Amino acid sequence: MNDEMSQPPPTSLTANYPLNLLSVRYVAVDPSNESSGRVLVHAIDACLAIGATTEELDTVSTEERVELAIYDGGNLERSVLLTTDGVRQLASLNGDPERSRFVAWVETELSPHRTGHRAPNPNRTKWGWQPIRELVRDRGYTARRFTEEANALNLPVDGFNQGNYIAWAYGGCLPAESLVTRACALLNVEPRDLFNADVLTAYPNRGKGRRRPAREAAGA
Repeated sequence: MNDEMSQPPPTSLTANYPLNLLSVRYVAVDPSNESSGRVLVHAIDACLAIGATTEELDTVSTEERVELAIYDGGNLERSVLLTTDGVRQLASLNGDPERSRFVAWVETELSPHRTGHRAPNPNRTKWGWQPIRELVRDRGYTARRFTEEANALNLPVDGFNQGNYIAWAYGGCLPAESLVTRACALLNVEPRDLFNADVLTAYPNRGKGRRRPAREAAGA
């Protein structure tokens, strides 16, 4: 990391986190290099996005917190940024699923895009990357366009938002019937093409407070 920091000060970029429309600042590190390209997210923005406190920020390991001189809004300032692993530690994926959605968004929307297939990593979450993510990309959809077109279908199930899709594709939590039904119709595929077998077995029973699958509700 020291070699990277010896380069000229980088410039902050911004992206809107769709779940709360917050502008999140980040720095792209060596984005053209597929083996080492990554992002560093402003620690304060990560805290705001997931409702974390400064005390929680202190729990992130020091190697995942980077203090850098960066250009932000044209001014050279020294800021604390988090690696992707640092964002994951802050969010604590074993806790609030809403926080896991932010981690998924950072990894799918901010991190440098790599060509080819990225195999699911079951160590990241209980469920791991799901096939839907690669399928949607292979069909030429962005997460936003996929969400909009899927929700535009006249189907007897609820809709979903972009944050839902990102979290479900990442495996941060089980998908809802709305995504499975709408994705199958839009992409003309079967559920087994979208999610692994464990998810398909578990998703109809997503836990207390969850809407029952459409097929179950219709027969009630």
